[in-house]
Amino acid sequence: MPGATRNDRLAIGLMRGLAQLWARVPGDVSVVGFDNILTADLVTPGLTTVAAPLRAMGTTAMHNLIACIGGARAGSREPVVLPTRLVIRASTAQRSRKRTSPAWGTTKVSGSASKAARSTSRGSR
Repeated sequence: MPGATRNDRLAIGLMRGLAQLWARVPGDVSVVGFDNILTADLVTPGLTTVAAPLRAMGTTAMHNLIACIGGARAGSREPVVLPTRLVIRASTAQRSRKRTSPAWGTTKVSGSASKAARSTSRGSR
């Protein structure tokens, strides 16, 4: 796939490596890529990925570059936002509520933020 972006390819390689280590995707590890290349739907399990308008991203970047070369000044510091969408396939699973994060309880939050965090986590279970 010359010229194709690399993120989904890396995620697919990760899934293959995990399979060799007998780790289950998504049973043990959820994997998400970014690019939505054709093979993301052809691997087993299908790769969950973020579909971004890659052609529009390149076109927008080229128009901005040509404008800068032509002497244009940036009129705004606002970022250019292009639409993306999450394509959910079989490489991700819902987080198991039986396990806790190794980082659970290591973040210190004070004041009302602490109360809000506790009430939100209780309310979501």
